[in-house]
Amino acid sequence: MTPPPTCSDNNNAARPYRVILCAMKDIKGLLAANAANQFLTPRGVKLTIILGQNPPKSEGAMLAAKMLGYHEYSCWFDANDGYLASLQREENHCEQRNSTTADGGNAFFTFEEMQKRGIDVIFLEKTINHPSNLEMIRRLAPDVMLSARFLQIFKAPVISIPTHGILNMHPGALPYYRGLYVDVRAMMRKLDFATTTVHEVDTGIDTGTFIDEYPFPVHLNKSLFWHRLNMDLAGLNIMFQHVMKLSGLIPDDGVARKTKDYRAHGEGEYFTYPNAEEWQQFQDMGLKLYDESDIDFVKGLFDKRLPNAVRMFTVSSKGEAATEDTTTSSSQKENIQNDQSCYQRADRLISTRS
Repeated sequence: MTPPPTCSDNNNAARPYRVILCAMKDIKGLLAANAANQFLTPRGVKLTIILGQNPPKSEGAMLAAKMLGYHEYSCWFDANDGYLASLQREENHCEQRNSTTADGGNAFFTFEEMQKRGIDVIFLEKTINHPSNLEMIRRLAPDVMLSARFLQIFKAPVISIPTHGILNMHPGALPYYRGLYVDVRAMMRKLDFATTTVHEVDTGIDTGTFIDEYPFPVHLNKSLFWHRLNMDLAGLNIMFQHVMKLSGLIPDDGVARKTKDYRAHGEGEYFTYPNAEEWQQFQDMGLKLYDESDIDFVKGLFDKRLPNAVRMFTVSSKGEAATEDTTTSSSQKENIQNDQSCYQRADRLISTRS
């Protein structure tokens, strides 16, 4: 058995490798938090979840919240009608969620349930760069921070805190597609791939040192939400693999630390929020924001009574993060773990259930 990753503090005492995952309080953030918990925690990593809030202020941000708010937030978290709230209200539900599903999967937890199970979940009331939050992060002394669609800009003081910096997953090919909602533009432009890029965070926007990327095929018959779920899974896989190398859990062979000269490729395009005309064009093209099958799939991840609750990540014999789905036979899983990387597998989790 591989020993858990450790570091030394100022007194040379061994301690667990510390990771902070930064996400938003929406369904994408909750899925990322569960993925990190299922992958990193069993491997001895000390995980802390930091959740930001980003109330829309500009016209573009308010319009985006209107277009995406239902399937990315209120469908799940609304106190009266949200799915996750209804699960928690059900009689004996906590007892059901402590059991294992018939297919051997592990259901995902809400933020509150994660807190009850010993995972530190911190809800920010102010920006990540606020002095009080900087002091809190210094006390946590992270070895690395991960940004999973965290809609706040990291400034120099917070960037300097983690020993190994901050990693960000960006839903676009850099440096060509920088900024916001580049996955929407990839679908509207009918690109072959909507690339997820993982890079280090610096004081620029989407300009830090390149780590790795996964070119995810665009399927115009699938929804934006479906693409986001898949692309996030690919980005998380890359980041988790890199964490394993940074922590010494697996040897750093350099594969996940490539170099890329952004300036050699030019600045690319920088996008902001889509305007009303762009959202209308998106729909006029027959493109979908979400599909009920996407909602049903995510519901299944949280409900132990449904057969498709899954353990999202496993580690291959090569130390690579690979997605696992419960519809795959044991022999198929072994071959996949031995022969394919996480990037070749990252689309299977969603696509096999759509």
